[in-house]
Parts: sequence; structure tokens; C-alpha cells
Amino acid sequence: MIDAKRFDQDRFTVRVLDETADGRALAPLFHAEAFPGQIELAYLRDPDPIRSWAAEGVALRVFVLSETASPEHVLGCGTCVVREVWVGGERRRVGYLAGLKLLPEWRGRIRFIAALYRWMIETTRPLVDLWYTTILSENEAALRLLARPRPSIPLYVHQGRYRVHLLPAGAGRRLLPGRRSELPAGWTLVTRNEACVAAAALAAGRDLADVAFPPGGLFALMDAPGRPAACLHVVDQRALKQYRVLRYNGAAAWLQNVPAPLMRGLGLPPFPEPGSTVPLLSGALLLDRNTVLHADVANAILTRLLEAASNFAAGCGATMLGIGAMEDSPEDRLLAGRRGIRYTSELFLVDPERDAGRLLQDPWLHVAWL
Repeated sequence: MIDAKRFDQDRFTVRVLDETADGRALAPLFHAEAFPGQIELAYLRDPDPIRSWAAEGVALRVFVLSETASPEHVLGCGTCVVREVWVGGERRRVGYLAGLKLLPEWRGRIRFIAALYRWMIETTRPLVDLWYTTILSENEAALRLLARPRPSIPLYVHQGRYRVHLLPAGAGRRLLPGRRSELPAGWTLVTRNEACVAAAALAAGRDLADVAFPPGGLFALMDAPGRPAACLHVVDQRALKQYRVLRYNGAAAWLQNVPAPLMRGLGLPPFPEPGSTVPLLSGALLLDRNTVLHADVANAILTRLLEAASNFAAGCGATMLGIGAMEDSPEDRLLAGRRGIRYTSELFLVDPERDAGRLLQDPWLHVAWL
């Protein structure tokens, strides 16, 4: 334990843990929460949430809430994952505020949330230069709260919308209806070390040098002169975090019964059985922003990269790719041409000084694997 603080006349204690702590006692907080919608999901970080968060950054602070008289019974938690990113052309440390959880029976009963939030910011201030967070676009209550700035909480500066495209892992060969596009002559697909060099060059071309890509499948396309044109990176994170299907509602309840081959024929990922974990790989697509591509060429690029990623996913036993991009970016517009399932999150800069003067640079890279 790094630190601790008591709240509400000492009735509650919040302990601060780092990445070396055992976090298995936090897992029930994730199992107690469901994300509603046509596909109702539980977002888990089994078996150990702290180990899961630690894999996403260079340092970690976890705030664990319990009653002072019963420290072994965890009521809630919040997390700051410290990551190195680019802000205004400079390498900076930022804190991703995540994992804000509270047991359902305690919601509405904790009256010191604002004070706790301020303490989280002050505790992590020596580690980071600024903070950011994401909120599901369907979480209308939280978004309404942030739409009206309050003196008791930091200012939330909207950075854009992040969209995840869920595509069937076997659909790499499926193009826009009625059209088959081919790569220009001389273009080649590279993997492993060559792909790492290509991805680094694409990142550096957007002032994002030294970007670290987690271990996984990395694929890049080189044009005829040997310049990188695009890369796709997919990662299997299921040992650290999982999406578990609880139930299907509405149209999804009908699609659940459609045979998997027919779903793939429709260009949709097959739906897992309720109670099972979604066999998903997470991914990020990066295009060369200095080259204007004809639509057919761009489509052929994505097809070739998805084919390579699909083969990689098959080797991992996955049937679905979740590829994220900032809304209306070239990557997002290209992915939008494929049939699939989408969900979006709102990305916010958390500004305790309330000056709203800073923005994340190419923020999709910072949230792609969170």
C-alpha cells in the first residue's frame, strides 16, 4: 500500500495500491456491472484487474474503497494508468482514468465522490502531466453530468469520439458489394521486423516517434518504391480482459439464432452464446496521411490487411476483430465501408486547472488497446 485516506468522519477508507499489488479482490466489482443494449455485456478484467491495468501503462495507481471497519470487503475502486504519449509534439506522461466501479447496492450512498476524485488527481499529479478518460456514448447520464461544468469536479474537455468496428475475423476477403479491388503492381505485404520498421515510419510521419506497439500481429503494406502505406496491428488481450455476453435483446436476440456461416455471408461476426466470452482480438489501423489514395486502392489495402489479420486471429481461436479509430478520421471512414457492429466512446481530457488549453495528439493511438 502506498497511501490511505479516510472519508465521511472516518467511516470509509481509500487505499492506494500500485502495479505490484494483488488485485483479485477487485474482480467482483466488474462482475457486478452490466452494460445495457441490444447486446448486454459484462466487461471483465479476470483474474486480476491490477495485473490487467498494469499491462496498459508504465505505472499504475489503484484507489480501493472499503468501510474502515471491514477493509477486506471492497466497495469500489478507481484507477489511473500512467502512459507515455505525444502532446503538442512532446513526449509526456498522461494518466488514463479508468475502472471507476462501485457495487450496485452502494450507488447513491457515497456522498464524498467529488472529494475522492480531487484526491485521486492530487495523488497522481507527481506522476503525470495531464489526465484523460473515455465514457461510452450510450452512458447518457454521465455525459449529461459533464455537459454542465461544476466547480467541485475538474473540467472535461471533449477530444472526439472513438469508434470500434467489430468485424468477423473471416471477412477479410469480403469487399464492398459488387466490387473486387486489387493492389497496384509492386505493392507487398510485410510482417515481423519489416512491419515494425514500417509502422514506426508511419507513426513518425505524424510526429509520433517512439510509439510502442504491444506484442501481437503486425502487418504493413509497402508501395512499389518501398514506402510504407498502411499498417494494421492486432493484439490478443483475452488473458487480461474479456467481454462476456450476458443476454441479447431486440434485433440481436433474433440474430443470435442465425447460423454462423450465414452471419459471415452477411458480413457480420457470429454471435457467441450467452455466458461466453467474446472471441475478440483488438486492433488499430494506421494510414499514411501524406498520400491520397483512390477509393479502390484504399479498399484493396484494407482487404489485404484484414486477410492477414484474419489468418492471425484464426491461429488464436478468435472469430472477431475489434479495430478502433477516431470518428471521421481516414481510418474510420475506410472501416465504415465494411459490414459489422459498432460502438462508440467519448474521449475527454480531464483538466483540473480548468484552462482547457491542451489537446491529445492523434488520440486514437492512446486508447486503441484500452
